[in-house]
Amino acid sequence: MNISGAELGGVGAPRATPWRLAKQVTKRLLAYQPLGATEGVRRLLSETYEAGAPYCPPAEGDLLYMLVTTHRLARCLQVGFATGSTALYLLAGAVPLRGEVLSIDLPSGKFNALGLDNLERGGFASSHRLVEENSSLALPRLHASGACFDLVVVDGWKTFDHLAMEVYFLSRMLSVSGFMVFDDTKMPSVDRVVRLLVSHYGYEEIDYRAHGQPWGHGLLHILTQRTLRRPYRAFQKTASESDLPISVDWAFWDPF
Repeated sequence: MNISGAELGGVGAPRATPWRLAKQVTKRLLAYQPLGATEGVRRLLSETYEAGAPYCPPAEGDLLYMLVTTHRLARCLQVGFATGSTALYLLAGAVPLRGEVLSIDLPSGKFNALGLDNLERGGFASSHRLVEENSSLALPRLHASGACFDLVVVDGWKTFDHLAMEVYFLSRMLSVSGFMVFDDTKMPSVDRVVRLLVSHYGYEEIDYRAHGQPWGHGLLHILTQRTLRRPYRAFQKTASESDLPISVDWAFWDPF
């Protein structure tokens, strides 16, 4: 790869020490190359970009797209909506399968209007529904209605107690062999609830490389963020709750 000196340390840039040069070259070599299939989503989001708003990174969005298209996951549920960027990646994969996406977010969500506009511009509005309500109210009602999903994305309120509540209902609405994806898994609260998912619900983490996530992208995150925790993680459901100890032993406990 040819990298000019101007790119590495132009006028006004910090002095190009060997360490800084090596770091920048490494970042370029390991930079994620987005899928061509999701170019339309990225282009739409760039056209409506709003500074300070939360957006789904291309690598994470591509993972969601790959999960949906590879495993034909037509029924998708998302906790958290905001700019609609995550929903766009889900819909890009689900709509050709005649699928739909249901999003749940707080009614005071600052960016919900922008998200709905993005879905309208992308031509996905008819395949999406937004429930503007706290998930602590929306999920129990959805579960009671008998709703079932193939993929759920957890990206709402990030306190452990709230996440544990969401996992309780989300897992019971997720089909066996379905997938649960978490954003911000480097946060202690999310990391802890992921451990709960594995220890009490028997979920298994996916093979990221088999779903289009190159090893270099993970290495780049470790080098730049100085943490071994992934920024997002995906797990597959392996068994029905009715077959697990949590439904058989009233006092079941497995440290996590």
